[in-house]
Amino acid sequence: MGHLGSDAVAANSIANIVKNLVACFCLGLGSGGGIMVGNELGAGRPDKAKEYGDRLCRLSVLCGVASGIVLLALSPLIFAVTNLSVTSNTYLKWMLVICSYYMVGKSVNGTTIAGIFCAGGDSKFGFLCYTVTMWCITVPLGFLAAFMLKLPVLAVYFIVNLDEIVKLPAVYRHYKKYKWVKDLTVYNGKEGAEGKVEKRCRLELWEYKTVKMEEHKMTEQEKMKNGYLWDDDEENMALQAQAKKLVRQFNALPPEDMDGRAALLPKLFGEVGKNVWIVPPLTTAVGKYVSIGDGTYANMNLTLIDDWKITIGKNVLIGPNVTLCTTGHPVHPKHRADGMYSFPVTIGNNVWIGANVVVLPGVTIGENSVIGAGSVVTKDIPANVIAFGSPCKVYREMNEHDEEYYFKDRRFDDQPENECMEEQ
Repeated sequence: MGHLGSDAVAANSIANIVKNLVACFCLGLGSGGGIMVGNELGAGRPDKAKEYGDRLCRLSVLCGVASGIVLLALSPLIFAVTNLSVTSNTYLKWMLVICSYYMVGKSVNGTTIAGIFCAGGDSKFGFLCYTVTMWCITVPLGFLAAFMLKLPVLAVYFIVNLDEIVKLPAVYRHYKKYKWVKDLTVYNGKEGAEGKVEKRCRLELWEYKTVKMEEHKMTEQEKMKNGYLWDDDEENMALQAQAKKLVRQFNALPPEDMDGRAALLPKLFGEVGKNVWIVPPLTTAVGKYVSIGDGTYANMNLTLIDDWKITIGKNVLIGPNVTLCTTGHPVHPKHRADGMYSFPVTIGNNVWIGANVVVLPGVTIGENSVIGAGSVVTKDIPANVIAFGSPCKVYREMNEHDEEYYFKDRRFDDQPENECMEEQ
């Protein structure tokens, strides 16, 4: 801005001071939100961390809009306490308007990059994002606009403040991948002095530092919930015994007793939505860690290895002989007897899982996706895709053809009208 005249410099200096002061509210939201998300990740509650993350993202948009409004509301006061030329006042007026839009991007990016992502140790994305948008996009464009194209002052100011807006698409995509959902604490199985359990905390530079945390020695259930190797104990066996009793009752009911089966589901599972239908026989390990959304249908021989959380969304279709598995064993025979591990399985809303599919521990299937029959799902599947195979891989995305055709060359529009036909 220094080469665009003293009026531009004066207006830019004041606008940046006001912008940075108002941005403190947005940065505070990111710092506080990062602590909340980090606490949930450290406690082994990734689903809760995602929930907090979603709320913080929505709140960051509102905070950005509110900050922009506050910035504009302060304009009369700023003009009253500054002694600028007419040209500088004109520049400052429109610079503050540009800053008000800038605040939305600053709020969202500050909350995600500096707060949520760092809570899970994902600092590389923020570094790359800032480097690319500033030094590869806005600074070169600003230089080109000011010195090559000789654009007006306000146009140059608009361009150099685009960095926060340019980041938004990349930040949103990175957030929805949930790669930031990582617990940075690693239990090392050692117990220090005075019964303090040692944990190893991974730092930003991929180094390790040992700290002592005041807590009781972990039970097998706590190890399981935090992603460590665990083994059956009395608590888990009691849960399994209760689940087997309820499953036996569910499977033994006569086919016509639909109300009886519907009444047993809330007793067996942790959460059950409305109009959930499961065709017996059903097999489940624990039951209480399963959550099923409204309108979900599961065909016969559904097997739930639910030592830890299985979350099934709304309006999910599950074909026959499907297995959703949260638990596995170490691959090497030397360690296979050391215990087992469990990680949550999440099925998004409106997912269709074909017959004989196996979903392995830690997998998330995005909403609306279709998993072809016989697939073995070993990794996360994004939303709105068709995937199949062993291992399961994305074949293609949903498209307009899927809205028009329901099977091969059969069109939705060719369906007969739902009317009674008279006998000829």
